[in-house]
Amino acid sequence: MKIYFPLLCIALLFTACKYENCEDIKEGEVALSPSTKSFVPYTQGESVILVNEAGETLELINEVDTTPSSICTKRICKFLRDPYSGSNCHYIEAESIRNVLRSSERGFLVEILSTFEQYEEESDRSYEMVRVTFNGSGFTIGLEHFITEVNFNDTDFDQNKTSLEEFLEEEASVELLGQTFNNVLVTNAGGNRVYLQEGKGLIALKINGDFWRVQD
Repeated sequence: MKIYFPLLCIALLFTACKYENCEDIKEGEVALSPSTKSFVPYTQGESVILVNEAGETLELINEVDTTPSSICTKRICKFLRDPYSGSNCHYIEAESIRNVLRSSERGFLVEILSTFEQYEEESDRSYEMVRVTFNGSGFTIGLEHFITEVNFNDTDFDQNKTSLEEFLEEEASVELLGQTFNNVLVTNAGGNRVYLQEGKGLIALKINGDFWRVQD
């Protein structure tokens, strides 16, 4: 064994050197579909005005984050890196758009994220989704999702195999302060609600029993 021990040390040293300076390798880019992007239509600094039944108004100011996500198609540097880390990959840069609508008056925010999610590890199979969070004083609605597009057809898509746990409810028709909206997505956790519609984004909020609809 003493004869082979130096050779083993040299092999391990070579392996460490081989992976020490590895870098992520970008293989391409992918853009969100128009339908997925339509849930986040607001520009940086845009003002969104909501009105309640009494005619009172509520202003939300939007912040935009377009930091892309990554779809890791092949992991590298496995000897030195956490195999579940998002770094050190051959990857596809995936478009991601986040709208954060804040009310300075009421101290709450609504976050709507349109993004990609990987379906399987080390694969280019992905799907697009919308994620909603709603945070305020004394309440939190977190990480509710709706899958908008599946970007592969070479195998069956099973929603139960995704990492998503909470999902937005789909309503065929909803009446909000005298106006009817079709094909609406609604958060379902707690008494407060966020209402979304494809092509418009946020259409209404329910806060402590009071409905607020986006002003036309």
